[in-house]
Amino acid sequence: MQLTLGQKIRKLRKERRLTQTELAAGIVTPSMISQIEADKATPSPPLLAKLADRLGVLPSFFADDLSAKSGLTHAYRRAKHLMDSEHYDLAIPILRSLLQPLAPQFREEMLLQDLAICYEHTTRYDDAITVYERLVQLALERDDAASAVQCYFRIGAMERRRNRIGLARLHWTKAAELLRRHPELEMPLATKIHANLARIYVQMQQHTLAIAGFWRAAVWARRFQVHLDLAMALQGMGTSYIEIGQYEEGEQKLREAMDVYRVIHHQRGVNQCLIHLAVGYRLSGQVQEAVEHLTQCIKSREFRTDGLRLAHALAERAVCHLAAGQPEAAIQDAEDALTLVKDTPEVQGSCHLTLAEAYLASQRPAAALEAATAGLQYESRIPVPSTISGLYAVRARAHRLLDMTPQAAADAEAVARLARAAYSVQFPVQ
Repeated sequence: MQLTLGQKIRKLRKERRLTQTELAAGIVTPSMISQIEADKATPSPPLLAKLADRLGVLPSFFADDLSAKSGLTHAYRRAKHLMDSEHYDLAIPILRSLLQPLAPQFREEMLLQDLAICYEHTTRYDDAITVYERLVQLALERDDAASAVQCYFRIGAMERRRNRIGLARLHWTKAAELLRRHPELEMPLATKIHANLARIYVQMQQHTLAIAGFWRAAVWARRFQVHLDLAMALQGMGTSYIEIGQYEEGEQKLREAMDVYRVIHHQRGVNQCLIHLAVGYRLSGQVQEAVEHLTQCIKSREFRTDGLRLAHALAERAVCHLAAGQPEAAIQDAEDALTLVKDTPEVQGSCHLTLAEAYLASQRPAAALEAATAGLQYESRIPVPSTISGLYAVRARAHRLLDMTPQAAADAEAVARLARAAYSVQFPVQ
């Protein structure tokens, strides 16, 4: 086996019966000698010449080793430069070559971290996850819970990006469990981990679990005084309370969130909370109050300068009109909302669902079929399963009214398939 530069220096030193302190005397510190021998530091040519003289060899004795080590260091610097200039695909082969075999002057964790970043930026998520899982293993072996938490967070983020909700929840839960087992960890990332888990529970309609997750996120946000994260956690708690019928608690949390949003001058957050208040009014049976509240919002300057929230407000008012038995007013608001959003699948899907239901309520099944089909073109990009299921259900009803039985059966099967998928996410096979 060929010795490294550090190993050669150590072997020569021991053969000369020198301690690290004696070799370093008058040249460098003993700790530097220790780092050089461990291949954690590379001596400059003048320093290496002095060490060679004390060890009784010519500097040329280390020439090949120094050249090879300098070449590897240069390669790593090249990879980092490519990463800094966002040429991640070009950095990948360099980093892989430094890992196999692992050069002694590099830490495996450092190279793997860089490689994972490159894979993630080039959307090679499976490769990135494999590397992060190796990093988790290394972190846990050395009892570095903080690094493991960060890796679990990244894996969860990539799985969520691919809409693999169950796997995202699995890894964020592992991160949360590590935080629970290591209360000494003070990581601002904890806020996002708990908030992300809570949002998944919202998506799964497990609102009690969501409330608990948002509460934990709020605790961490207060600890680190991150006002935006605190406001978003309070907002999440408010909307979840409303979904389980605890309207007073929901309104209280939403108003707390609005207070925090106003402190940081985040008007969009305030606007979104105002819309959620209207949802609470509607679900608690105060439909007319919800319409009046939304009408006031829609007329305000704050909403007129916030196109996305204005679309949300119009979409919610459309739902209120439909609940009040006013399908034509619902159709008008839903169509107005659609003119304001061009690439927001969640709002577009919701508006098409309201349109389809309003057309059915006004005895226009063909128009309902067209609206539902238009909404389903966003199926892969709508994060709310209930919206997709609703679109298929409305389309099934429209097909039946149009005597299109096979198509109605196919849509009914799609509704059942979505229900099974939702169940499998909530209760995965162990």
